[in-house]
Amino acid sequence: MTQPASKYLLIAQSIPSDNEKLAQLRPLLAQKYQLDAFLLKQRLIGRGPNLIAEGSRERLEAIAALLAEQDIGCWIIEARPPRFAPLRLRGLRTGNGQLSLLTDERIVSLEPQHRILVVLADLSGQAAAKNLKYLMAQHVYSGIRDVRPLSDEELTKAILRGKPVLDLYRFNDLENVDAGVRILPGRFDPSGLGEHATLSAVGNLKIILEQVRSHVQDVRLVLDFGLANLPGCRLKNAEDGLHWQRDNLAALTCFGWMMTELTPSNTYNIAVPDAAALPLLQALCQEIGDDIPASPPPSPAPPSLPTPPKSDGSYRSIKPQLTLGFAAATGFGLLTTIGNDLLATALKFGVRTAILPMILSGACLWGGFHFLRLKRYIENTPTSKARSLAMGLVELQGRAVRKYALVSPVSQLPCVYYRLRKYRRDSKNNWRLSHSTDSGHVPFYLEDDTGKVTIDPRGASVSARERQESYGDRATSLFGTIGSSDEKWVEEVVSEGARLFILGEAGESRRTRIPLRARVTKALQELKRNPEALQQYDRNGDGLICETEWEQARSTIEQHVLEQSLATEHMQSTQSERVVIKRPHRRSIPFVIAQTESELHLVRNYTLLTLPLFAGALAGVTWSLMTLKNYLQP
Repeated sequence: MTQPASKYLLIAQSIPSDNEKLAQLRPLLAQKYQLDAFLLKQRLIGRGPNLIAEGSRERLEAIAALLAEQDIGCWIIEARPPRFAPLRLRGLRTGNGQLSLLTDERIVSLEPQHRILVVLADLSGQAAAKNLKYLMAQHVYSGIRDVRPLSDEELTKAILRGKPVLDLYRFNDLENVDAGVRILPGRFDPSGLGEHATLSAVGNLKIILEQVRSHVQDVRLVLDFGLANLPGCRLKNAEDGLHWQRDNLAALTCFGWMMTELTPSNTYNIAVPDAAALPLLQALCQEIGDDIPASPPPSPAPPSLPTPPKSDGSYRSIKPQLTLGFAAATGFGLLTTIGNDLLATALKFGVRTAILPMILSGACLWGGFHFLRLKRYIENTPTSKARSLAMGLVELQGRAVRKYALVSPVSQLPCVYYRLRKYRRDSKNNWRLSHSTDSGHVPFYLEDDTGKVTIDPRGASVSARERQESYGDRATSLFGTIGSSDEKWVEEVVSEGARLFILGEAGESRRTRIPLRARVTKALQELKRNPEALQQYDRNGDGLICETEWEQARSTIEQHVLEQSLATEHMQSTQSERVVIKRPHRRSIPFVIAQTESELHLVRNYTLLTLPLFAGALAGVTWSLMTLKNYLQP
């Protein structure tokens, strides 16, 4: 019986930030080796080792060669389970230049000539969450793309504040692991530390780590458990079941054994036989040819984004498709307040006289025609480009880009739009909507391959793909926990970079401009309040500003304000600031912002909504006719 072929894993060490060569390499790898370009970016940029691909060794070596050409450390290892789990530490002792770790089964001695792998991990997930929040805090509020993860020192502090575990793996002379010890805070006798012992369980764990480093010369510390995307190493929490802590310890064992194979000496390096040989990346580009477009280089870090404007409350709209539902709910509420008997009588009368079936049929018919009309508008409006945009009804497709430092309230994601609904439990344990808010007053950009244009989402029908529900104390934000156990938050987000389809009206942007005279007056007032700046106009050095010197200062300030005004006007004369896509003046024309892959997906979704509504309308008419016939029969 033939044994199955071995399965290999390609693991790469992530780099802190993106670069031009890596941006060009990702689509080439996706085309040549059927890898996901988005996952490649997600796993190659950040912190820790991450799984890139799996399969045969020959295929992985070809991918590793391309990554190694970009100075990315790679390892190709065989997928296999851990040989054994680390033994629990019960005590320790020092002496004769060595550190002895006492377990239930054996004594593991650490001597200067040994090589030790140390894995410091947090089983609670707090360290991983802090690293994620740290990354968000960099690019969410400043708008930069070149973000960097936590340093080793900061991550170590975060791990020790959580639920730390320390795993030690000892290598023998043949470079094989011959012993492993797991140290849990408070689960061992610290008397062996002598005068270094403390009353803190975490403090004793830190002392052991220091003792290991002082007794052994070759110690490698790994802090990336929970941050690395590796098979079998997923960090769980209490929502994943009763045994999440046990599963995390098993995942930590798998992670530790994988780290024993990812040593610096085993790093895959590309071998270039001839200095004049064509680089692999260039050769791959020639092989693929023009099948895929070249990726543009990463954009330079833009300046900090401004704070989102506050809503002036001047725009309030109720979506047409919700009007009928609101009216029906209001009528139902009124009947409920009057009494159950009257409600039951009214419902029976409505069904017996076919009034209720006719109302339902009319609602379905109206909804069907609404989505059909929306589908026709989308199909009949040609797709425009941002650079060649004409005034009037337009259809655009592109990538969402923030104009302001907008952040979703609960998930803390950089976004161009969010909708947040808050629910509370009533006396019957049902969820009732208590508050709703959105960022419809915050404009953003839509960018395509020709340029970008401003989008004013006020009054739009926004369809967001990303939806998150948070219950009670699990509704956490970047700054802590919000809500109580009787609250539920439902958040819908259109993230920055999402692919959007927009149907709206293009028009000139109305910008409020401060008059030039008012700006000059404000600049002169600020000059008077700054004595140091005012002294530069004291030509005779007497410490006083005479009338002639003040006129000179006034002339200089006017010239400076005028130059600033001209520069601002030139900057705002671009397409992105001059043209804005907004809600059409005619209310019958829809304003749609949909997160979708293409126009075909959106049209298909509207078709799927139209068919059951028309079917419901037909069923309602049939029901009404049959009921009316029975009602009119003597």
